[in-house]
Amino acid sequence: LLVGEETAQGLRAASLSFTSLTLTKRQLCDLELLINGGFAPLRGFMDRTTYDAVVDDCRLTDGTLWPMPVVLDVDAKFADGLTPGQKVALRDPEGFMPAVLTVTEVWEPDKAREAEAVYGTDSIEHPGVRYLMERVKSHYVAGSLEGIQLPAHHEFENLWDTPQELRHMFRKMGWRHVIAFHTTDVIHKLHRRVIIDAAKE
Repeated sequence: LLVGEETAQGLRAASLSFTSLTLTKRQLCDLELLINGGFAPLRGFMDRTTYDAVVDDCRLTDGTLWPMPVVLDVDAKFADGLTPGQKVALRDPEGFMPAVLTVTEVWEPDKAREAEAVYGTDSIEHPGVRYLMERVKSHYVAGSLEGIQLPAHHEFENLWDTPQELRHMFRKMGWRHVIAFHTTDVIHKLHRRVIIDAAKE
Protein backbone atom coordinates (compact mmCIF):
# COMPACT_ATOMS: atom_id res chain seq x y z
CA LEU A 1 0.00 0.00 0.00
CA LEU A 2 3.02 2.31 -0.33
CA VAL A 3 2.33 5.39 -2.45
CA GLY A 4 4.83 6.99 -4.84
CA GLU A 5 7.35 9.53 -3.59
CA GLU A 6 5.51 12.51 -5.07
CA THR A 7 2.25 11.52 -3.35
CA ALA A 8 4.14 10.80 -0.13
CA GLN A 9 5.68 14.29 -0.15
CA GLY A 10 2.26 15.84 -0.68
CA LEU A 11 0.79 13.84 2.21
CA ARG A 12 3.68 14.83 4.49
CA ALA A 13 3.06 18.50 3.73
CA ALA A 14 -0.72 18.20 4.09
CA SER A 15 -0.42 16.21 7.33
CA LEU A 16 0.22 19.43 9.30
CA SER A 17 -3.54 19.95 9.18
CA PHE A 18 -4.48 16.30 9.87
CA THR A 19 -5.53 14.90 13.22
CA SER A 20 -2.66 12.76 14.53
CA LEU A 21 -2.81 9.40 16.29
CA THR A 22 0.24 7.90 17.97
CA LEU A 23 0.10 4.14 17.55
CA THR A 24 0.92 1.47 20.11
CA LYS A 25 3.53 -1.18 19.33
CA ARG A 26 0.81 -3.68 18.39
CA GLN A 27 -0.96 -1.16 16.15
CA LEU A 28 2.36 -0.42 14.41
CA CYS A 29 2.83 -4.14 13.76
CA ASP A 30 -0.65 -4.37 12.20
CA LEU A 31 0.01 -1.24 10.16
CA GLU A 32 3.30 -2.61 8.83
CA LEU A 33 1.64 -5.87 7.74
CA LEU A 34 -1.13 -3.91 6.01
CA ILE A 35 1.33 -1.65 4.19
CA ASN A 36 3.78 -4.37 3.10
CA GLY A 37 1.11 -6.82 1.92
CA GLY A 38 1.41 -9.29 4.80
CA PHE A 39 -2.33 -8.81 5.43
CA ALA A 40 -3.36 -8.88 1.74
CA PRO A 41 -6.06 -8.62 0.48
CA LEU A 42 -6.87 -6.04 3.19
CA ARG A 43 -6.43 -2.43 2.02
CA GLY A 44 -6.82 -0.89 5.46
CA PHE A 45 -8.28 -1.47 8.89
CA MET A 46 -11.50 -3.51 8.77
CA ASP A 47 -14.92 -1.89 8.55
CA ARG A 48 -17.81 -3.19 10.62
CA THR A 49 -19.20 -5.47 7.89
CA THR A 50 -15.81 -7.16 7.44
CA TYR A 51 -15.26 -7.31 11.20
CA ASP A 52 -18.65 -9.00 11.71
CA ALA A 53 -17.91 -11.52 8.93
CA VAL A 54 -14.58 -12.42 10.57
CA VAL A 55 -16.04 -12.64 14.08
CA ASP A 56 -19.07 -14.69 12.94
CA ASP A 57 -17.57 -16.91 10.22
CA CYS A 58 -13.74 -16.54 10.28
CA ARG A 59 -13.92 -15.21 6.71
CA LEU A 60 -13.61 -11.89 4.92
CA THR A 61 -16.63 -10.73 2.92
CA ASP A 62 -15.08 -12.21 -0.24
CA GLY A 63 -14.88 -15.64 1.43
CA THR A 64 -11.14 -15.56 2.23
CA LEU A 65 -10.34 -17.48 5.42
CA TRP A 66 -9.41 -14.94 8.12
CA PRO A 67 -9.41 -15.91 11.82
CA MET A 68 -8.93 -12.57 13.63
CA PRO A 69 -10.09 -8.97 13.17
CA VAL A 70 -7.50 -6.39 12.12
CA VAL A 71 -8.83 -3.18 13.64
CA LEU A 72 -7.58 0.19 14.83
CA ASP A 73 -8.77 0.87 18.38
CA VAL A 74 -9.12 4.39 19.81
CA ASP A 75 -10.69 5.84 22.94
CA ALA A 76 -14.17 7.38 22.97
CA LYS A 77 -12.89 10.97 23.06
CA PHE A 78 -10.76 10.48 19.94
CA ALA A 79 -13.57 8.57 18.19
CA ASP A 80 -16.04 11.42 18.82
CA GLY A 81 -13.83 13.80 16.83
CA LEU A 82 -13.75 11.63 13.68
CA THR A 83 -15.96 11.84 10.59
CA PRO A 84 -16.02 9.73 7.40
CA GLY A 85 -13.62 11.10 4.80
CA GLN A 86 -11.35 12.67 7.40
CA LYS A 87 -7.61 11.99 7.08
CA VAL A 88 -5.65 10.91 10.15
CA ALA A 89 -1.85 10.95 10.35
CA LEU A 90 -0.77 7.65 11.91
CA ARG A 91 2.47 8.18 13.81
CA ASP A 92 5.00 6.10 15.70
CA PRO A 93 6.10 7.11 19.23
CA GLU A 94 8.94 9.21 17.75
CA GLY A 95 6.54 11.25 15.61
CA PHE A 96 7.33 9.71 12.22
CA MET A 97 4.29 9.13 9.96
CA PRO A 98 4.31 5.68 8.31
CA ALA A 99 0.81 6.11 6.83
CA VAL A 100 -2.31 8.23 6.44
CA LEU A 101 -5.72 6.75 7.21
CA THR A 102 -8.87 7.99 5.46
CA VAL A 103 -11.72 7.29 7.88
CA THR A 104 -14.73 5.39 6.56
CA GLU A 105 -16.44 4.27 9.77
CA VAL A 106 -16.24 4.43 13.57
CA TRP A 107 -18.09 2.07 15.90
CA GLU A 108 -18.10 0.55 19.39
CA PRO A 109 -17.62 -3.23 19.28
CA ASP A 110 -19.00 -5.90 21.60
CA LYS A 111 -15.66 -7.07 22.96
CA ALA A 112 -17.17 -9.98 24.91
CA ARG A 113 -18.61 -11.34 21.63
CA GLU A 114 -15.26 -10.82 19.93
CA ALA A 115 -13.44 -12.65 22.74
CA GLU A 116 -15.78 -15.66 22.54
CA ALA A 117 -15.47 -15.83 18.75
CA VAL A 118 -11.71 -15.38 18.51
CA TYR A 119 -10.46 -17.09 21.68
CA GLY A 120 -13.35 -19.42 22.52
CA THR A 121 -13.78 -17.84 25.94
CA ASP A 122 -14.51 -14.52 27.60
CA SER A 123 -12.46 -15.45 30.68
CA ILE A 124 -10.01 -12.77 31.70
CA GLU A 125 -7.57 -15.58 32.60
CA HIS A 126 -6.87 -16.03 28.87
CA PRO A 127 -4.02 -13.63 27.94
CA GLY A 128 -5.65 -12.68 24.62
CA VAL A 129 -8.95 -11.90 26.31
CA ARG A 130 -7.17 -9.95 29.06
CA TYR A 131 -5.39 -7.83 26.45
CA LEU A 132 -8.65 -7.25 24.56
CA MET A 133 -10.60 -6.26 27.66
CA GLU A 134 -7.95 -4.25 29.49
CA ARG A 135 -5.74 -2.69 26.81
CA VAL A 136 -7.76 -2.46 23.60
CA LYS A 137 -9.68 0.83 23.58
CA SER A 138 -13.44 1.21 23.33
CA HIS A 139 -13.96 2.17 19.65
CA TYR A 140 -12.73 0.86 16.29
CA VAL A 141 -11.88 3.04 13.29
CA ALA A 142 -12.10 1.67 9.75
CA GLY A 143 -10.44 3.21 6.76
CA SER A 144 -8.17 2.90 3.77
CA LEU A 145 -4.43 3.43 4.04
CA GLU A 146 -1.83 5.33 2.07
CA GLY A 147 1.59 4.07 3.13
CA ILE A 148 4.33 6.69 3.33
CA GLN A 149 7.17 4.51 4.57
CA LEU A 150 7.61 1.17 6.31
CA PRO A 151 8.44 1.44 10.03
CA ALA A 152 12.17 1.44 10.71
CA HIS A 153 13.74 -1.51 12.53
CA HIS A 154 17.14 -1.12 14.12
CA GLU A 155 17.60 -4.67 15.37
CA PHE A 156 18.08 -7.75 13.13
CA GLU A 157 17.74 -5.46 10.09
CA ASN A 158 18.54 -8.26 7.62
CA LEU A 159 15.60 -10.38 8.90
CA TRP A 160 12.75 -7.90 8.35
CA ASP A 161 11.72 -9.15 4.92
CA THR A 162 8.47 -8.08 3.27
CA PRO A 163 6.24 -10.74 1.63
CA GLN A 164 7.47 -9.51 -1.77
CA GLU A 165 11.11 -9.91 -0.72
CA LEU A 166 10.42 -13.38 0.67
CA ARG A 167 8.66 -14.51 -2.52
CA HIS A 168 11.65 -13.27 -4.52
CA MET A 169 14.01 -15.24 -2.26
CA PHE A 170 11.86 -18.40 -2.56
CA ARG A 171 11.99 -18.16 -6.37
CA LYS A 172 15.72 -17.46 -6.34
CA MET A 173 16.38 -20.47 -4.10
CA GLY A 174 14.04 -22.69 -6.12
CA TRP A 175 11.87 -23.45 -3.09
CA ARG A 176 8.38 -24.71 -3.98
CA HIS A 177 7.30 -25.68 -0.45
CA VAL A 178 7.82 -23.35 2.50
CA ILE A 179 7.00 -23.96 6.18
CA ALA A 180 6.25 -20.98 8.42
CA PHE A 181 6.53 -21.20 12.19
CA HIS A 182 4.83 -18.51 14.27
CA THR A 183 6.22 -18.05 17.77
CA THR A 184 5.82 -15.42 20.48
CA ASP A 185 9.34 -16.01 21.81
CA VAL A 186 12.82 -16.72 20.49
CA ILE A 187 12.96 -20.18 18.89
CA HIS A 188 14.63 -22.72 21.21
CA LYS A 189 16.09 -26.16 20.44
CA LEU A 190 12.78 -28.06 20.66
CA HIS A 191 11.12 -25.56 18.29
CA ARG A 192 14.01 -26.00 15.86
CA ARG A 193 13.71 -29.79 16.02
CA VAL A 194 9.94 -29.62 15.33
CA ILE A 195 10.51 -27.32 12.34
CA ILE A 196 13.25 -29.53 10.87
CA ASP A 197 11.16 -32.69 11.34
CA ALA A 198 8.14 -31.04 9.71
CA ALA A 199 10.27 -29.83 6.80
CA LYS A 200 11.70 -33.32 6.24
CA GLU A 201 8.25 -34.91 6.39
